[in-house]
Amino acid sequence: MREYNKDPERILILKPSSLGDIIHSLPTLAAIRERFPKAFIGWLVKREWAGILEGHPCLDELLSFPFEVGSAWPMVQEIRKRRFDLTIDLQGLLRTGLLCYLSGATDRIGFEGARELSPLFYTYRVRVDKENLHAVDRYLLIAQRLGGKTDFKRFDISITERDQEKARKLIKTVSGDQSIVAIHASSRQQVKRWPPECFAELADQINQAVLGVPVFTGAKGDVKDITEIQKRMKTVSINLAGQTSLKELAALLKMSRLLITNDSGPMHLAAAVGTCVVALFGPTDPKKIGPYGQGHVVLRHAELCPACQTGTKGPHRCLEAISVKETMAAVKNVLHGG
Repeated sequence: MREYNKDPERILILKPSSLGDIIHSLPTLAAIRERFPKAFIGWLVKREWAGILEGHPCLDELLSFPFEVGSAWPMVQEIRKRRFDLTIDLQGLLRTGLLCYLSGATDRIGFEGARELSPLFYTYRVRVDKENLHAVDRYLLIAQRLGGKTDFKRFDISITERDQEKARKLIKTVSGDQSIVAIHASSRQQVKRWPPECFAELADQINQAVLGVPVFTGAKGDVKDITEIQKRMKTVSINLAGQTSLKELAALLKMSRLLITNDSGPMHLAAAVGTCVVALFGPTDPKKIGPYGQGHVVLRHAELCPACQTGTKGPHRCLEAISVKETMAAVKNVLHGG
């Protein structure tokens, strides 16, 4: 394994998506900035996730593109125009491997075991020796290879006063002076979603226990699903899906007592801003992509799921096996320490 002992002037990080993966990469960015304080650092990101990186103190430039048909060549042109001498591929797919190569950078670094033949385009390859390594710590191996210090993990998210004010107004409008408990009932994959009737019953119990006003978060496309959950409820809850930007959501989560969530991007956002999480996991491995840090509770019953045990695609019973009773107990444990 070749050592990297250069001092690059212009660095490009390739991590286009998705929200959780980008958040996992933030400590690596911070470590690289500390290692190369004078370097120009850019980040290539998919346009829909660019908001979470805007204003980041470690970045000099954010290159955002739609990653649609027809955007590839303009993207390559913009990258080459900036004359990067070190490109870091944290995504590890064929398209980012190719972008790494086409960037024109002399030095290109990525993971030895990355997918879709992307390692063919790297000049430096990093081996991951440990199993069940969390994504945050796996990405940090790149920073270590470059000589960076990784003892302290920084999740810098530049929440502005405007973001905070928007979140405060939303919270005050929906809850008055009461505290809120955020609930993210959505996920990009159906197999990662806890049953809606369970979320409805849990939100009712949170109200009945006077733990806070249940506030559902999500994108515009989640409004209908959350409305269906609310129809099953006997008490009042708030649907804020589609009403916040990524930074405003970060501010809202920071102001919440906790977040109850499926395996999702907002789960990682809450952990990054210091809000405790009760995470409901199905087929994905929380050891690798669970909420990072202390104080979180992960519920998972892979041992009761034949699909998880055999590694097949489904049907997955692991999420259905998580009861409202144990989830409510986890909520109370996080909020009251038992």
